[in-house]
Amino acid sequence: METSVRQNRRRRSLEEKMAIVRESFQSGNTVLAVAKKHGVHPNLLFGWRRLYQSGKLSVSGTEQVMVPLSQLAAAMSEIKALRTELERRNTENRILRRALDLAPKVECALNLVSEGCPVKTVCDVLGVARSNVNERLSRSRNPVQAQACHS
Repeated sequence: METSVRQNRRRRSLEEKMAIVRESFQSGNTVLAVAKKHGVHPNLLFGWRRLYQSGKLSVSGTEQVMVPLSQLAAAMSEIKALRTELERRNTENRILRRALDLAPKVECALNLVSEGCPVKTVCDVLGVARSNVNERLSRSRNPVQAQACHS
């Protein structure tokens, strides 16, 4: 009875994987031949080729990419600025929503529509019936007819 000893798995760097994949794409090379040459299973090489072709062949979770400290500092500064801007806009949004709760919604809708905002969008956001807004708009456009109807 023979027992087989399993070899330890070898972790390959991104550069090694890329080199093996590129070699497998060279004319005259077969995946099987390249896989045997480098001691990898052909299915693994096929998987690397698929990742390579889709642009997803990247560093595995155990490897780290080194980034210059200046780039990291710039990125962190940008993140901080974006967070500040997001917080400012969220506060502004809360204030506007609260003000909207206090104001007559149909009047707000009429003002926004008169400034050029789409009626449907304004009514959907404010929760106002389009028919109410459209009726008020038509009355404001034709004041003589509106007065005649009410006399």
